[in-house]
Amino acid sequence: YDGDMVVMASDGVVDALGEKGIVGVVGEVNTQNPQTLADKILLSALGEGASDDCTVMVMRLTAI
Repeated sequence: YDGDMVVMASDGVVDALGEKGIVGVVGEVNTQNPQTLADKILLSALGEGASDDCTVMVMRLTAI
């Protein structure tokens, strides 16, 4: 739907936070800015001691 966001994350992020942890961050962050959401997810993973590569990409869908 218009305004939805798609989150893609590398295994380093998923290993650090787990799927529930990522969903939790998404639920806590009230933003329409994909960069802000990606930054919050990445910082959360690093805060949990992520030791593998960490990449987060977020895109916001826009109806045309």
